[in-house]
Amino acid sequence: MIIVVNVDWKMTIGFPGAEREGTVEIDPVELEGKSEAEQDEIIYKEIWDDAMQYVDVFPTRRYEGDET
Repeated sequence: MIIVVNVDWKMTIGFPGAEREGTVEIDPVELEGKSEAEQDEIIYKEIWDDAMQYVDVFPTRRYEGDET
């Protein structure tokens, strides 16, 4: 039997209905012996990697120098 840690996540941009949810699976071996902060870092990285499938990022303006 394979045991995994499931972590549910939700992201939103603050508008009703503008949210996504997902679940990441983490091998508990990756978390063993780690501090809580180190475990959080591993969990947040997995969430980030999973959530990025729903994000489009693109340049909106290109310019040179210090324009204001």
